[in-house]
Amino acid sequence: MVGGRTAPPATITRIVEVVKTVEVLKEGAPVIVTATPEPSQVNQTQTVTNGTVLPIPERISIVNIDQIELLHTINAHNNRVTTLSFSPDGKLLASGSDDSSIRIWDFQTETLLQTLQGHSSYIWGLGFSPNGQYLASASQDGHVLLWQKSNADFELRNDIQGHSEGMWSIAWSGDSSKFASAGGDQVWLFNVFDGRFIEKFDGNQAWETGMAFSPDNSQFASHTPNDSIIIWDIEKRTIVQSLSSPGFGDLLYSQDGKLLIFATGNSIEIWDSEKWSKKRTLEIDAERLSINPDGSLLASNAGDHINPLLCLWDVSSGKLLSQIPIQEVDAIRSIKFSPDGDFIAVASHDGKIRIFGLPK
Repeated sequence: MVGGRTAPPATITRIVEVVKTVEVLKEGAPVIVTATPEPSQVNQTQTVTNGTVLPIPERISIVNIDQIELLHTINAHNNRVTTLSFSPDGKLLASGSDDSSIRIWDFQTETLLQTLQGHSSYIWGLGFSPNGQYLASASQDGHVLLWQKSNADFELRNDIQGHSEGMWSIAWSGDSSKFASAGGDQVWLFNVFDGRFIEKFDGNQAWETGMAFSPDNSQFASHTPNDSIIIWDIEKRTIVQSLSSPGFGDLLYSQDGKLLIFATGNSIEIWDSEKWSKKRTLEIDAERLSINPDGSLLASNAGDHINPLLCLWDVSSGKLLSQIPIQEVDAIRSIKFSPDGDFIAVASHDGKIRIFGLPK
C-alpha cells in the first residue's frame, strides 16, 4: 500500500554507487538491497521490477525487515540473564545469570539440556572454545571455571581463583589453546590445558571489559580504564597499538580480522585493524555487539532500559537496516549471532532469551 492505495507493478531504477543502499517495495514489505559493485560498474543502473532485483555482476545481499521474526522466547532463569554463548556447531546455547547458574539449551526446541553449578555469585562472562570441547565462565565470585565436554554433558575441569573483585568477560583464541578473562585492573590469559595463567596484562577496566583475540591468534585487544583500546602482541607480550576510545562495552574483530569494532556506550566505532584508523562511527547508544559469520551484518542494542531495541547494521556502508523493539524487557545484556548466521539470541534482565530468525 502506498498512500492508502495499492501500488501498481512498477520498475524502479537506482544508480549504483561504490556502496549504495536501495529501498524497494516487495509485496508491501521494505527490502534493503545493498550492492557493492566492482570499480568498473560504478554508476551503472540497477533495475528492480515488482520487487525482483534483475541480475547484474556484483555482490548483492538482501535483508527483508518484515521477515526477521521472533521464533522463540525461552524462560531461561529466575533472575537476569547476563551473558550468552553459542557452541561452534550452532546446536547449543549457553546462558549465564545473576542466579549464579549456567544453563545449556537446545534453543530451537527450548529444551534445557544441562545446568552447571559451581559459582557462588553473578555470572558475567561465558564462552565456548572454538573446538567446542570447553566452556569457560567468569563470575563476580572471583573465579573462572573451565568446563570440559564429556560425552553429551560438560563437567568441571578447573576452578581458577582470579581477582577478589570479580572476573568478567571471556574471550577465546581461535586455536582453543588459551582464553582470557578480566579481573580487577588486569586481563588474565590462561592456558587451557592446565588452567594456569600465562600472563597478566595490566591497566584494564575492572568491569564491562571488552576484549577479543584476532582471528589469526597473533594479537589481543582489550579496553582500559584510561579510555584506550590496547592491542597486544601475544607472543612478544608487547603493545602493538593504542587507540583513543572513551567508553565501555563489547569489543570484537570481524571474522577476516580486518575490522575491530567497539561499542562505547554512546556510539559504535569501526576501526581498520591494518591501518589502525577509524573507518566509521555509528551514532547510537550501544554496549552490546555481535557480527554475523560473513561480516556483512552487525547487531547491537539501542534505546534505554525501558524501551530497548535490537538493531541491525550493514557493516560496509554503516546503514541502519532495522530497529526491532524488544517488548517487556528491562534491559538487553547480551546479543549473539549463531555460527551459521541464521539466528540472533538476545538476553535480557527479565530472565528470558529471545531467538530471532533471519531470512535465508
